Amino acid sequence: MGSTTFIEIGIGASARQAYSDARERANDENGHQQGYSGDIQTSDGFKMLTSSIDDETPIEAAVRLTDNLSSIQDSRGRCGCIDLLEATGEDADKDRYLFFGWAAC
Repeated sequence: MGSTTFIEIGIGASARQAYSDARERANDENGHQQGYSGDIQTSDGFKMLTSSIDDETPIEAAVRLTDNLSSIQDSRGRCGCIDLLEATGEDADKDRYLFFGWAAC
């Protein structure tokens, strides 16, 4: 067993809905692999990150925070989450959320 990083965008009315939809999409794309697919389906919840990322793009922040695993993963398996609507100021019917972290593979 090893590990790898993942970055996934989820769309939903809430972060929880977007996370569930992203996990289900991963299951559909990669099958139900009992937690070793290397994507978001191996995570166990998320931690919403509201700290300032003014000097970075959301992707740059995700990469930096993934490199410092303790900043997002204070319990086994949680991934980080950034609200892209809040981060970019875009107007949309549904929010987009950026999920990222480490996954078993």
